[in-house]
Amino acid sequence: MVKGDDLRKGMPIDCRDTESIWCQAVVLDIYQKYDKEKGRKVPVSVLVHYNRWHTIYNEIIDLPSNRIAPLRYFSMRTDIPHYNLAEAEGNVRGSVITGANRIEAPPSVHFIRIEESNDNQE
Repeated sequence: MVKGDDLRKGMPIDCRDTESIWCQAVVLDIYQKYDKEKGRKVPVSVLVHYNRWHTIYNEIIDLPSNRIAPLRYFSMRTDIPHYNLAEAEGNVRGSVITGANRIEAPPSVHFIRIEESNDNQE
């Protein structure tokens, strides 16, 4: 959605993460190679940092990519899933909020305690 030639270091963008959730992000670096046909360097991938997430989630995305869009193109929509993040920066996890009514997804795992029966004792 955003052409590689239009990207710049420090540029805020919308970026779809590996969980298919659109987040606001920033371009940290652009990797280029020389294209003989065009006679110049062209971008081949981009390093992004997802805003409010820990740097362990920084990601290199190959270009062209349908995972990159203009800032707020998807991230401000209320009818698609997004994250509910607790911290202002450095989050390592966040719950997903879905749909227009913003219902938080239920926990996926519940643990129960099972105790052995003593009925088989002699």
